[in-house]
Amino acid sequence: MSPSEKMTESNQSNRVSSSQIWLIAGCYFVLLSFNIQTPLTLNKSDPGPSFLPVICGGIMVCGGVYMLTVRLVSGQQISYRKPLSSTYSRTMLVFSYLVLLPLMGFYFSTFLFGVLSMRQMKVKMIPTLVSALAVVVLVHFVFIVLFGIQLPSPPNLTPYL
Repeated sequence: MSPSEKMTESNQSNRVSSSQIWLIAGCYFVLLSFNIQTPLTLNKSDPGPSFLPVICGGIMVCGGVYMLTVRLVSGQQISYRKPLSSTYSRTMLVFSYLVLLPLMGFYFSTFLFGVLSMRQMKVKMIPTLVSALAVVVLVHFVFIVLFGIQLPSPPNLTPYL
């Protein structure tokens, strides 16, 4: 196998794997959202609490399918201007957030996601901590206080939150 064939094979696997990450994350998000059973209202026209997560997961799946199709059919080359590892680490950071959300709850997962994503973008530590905490407090205020919507909490702490 010549070096150019090896490079083409490597590019092909990179094109497929980034699409597969979004497909897996979208499928996980859709499947997990079907477990949301607490109704927000007793109104029959209310689509239910899992409606928006199913839509978001479906959009992720459609985007992954689109990316996979366009890149495989057109033979589009990946631009290597940015290091490929940063793209994968950002994608894995989002996927890890989706996995940790039901396991560790909204507060810790969101704070950790905020800190890690801002540190990856090279934001200084104090603004990172303040911003991540501000996002958690703001979302808590809007959803819990204003709308009365329960946020995901760790399984063993549910009665206390």
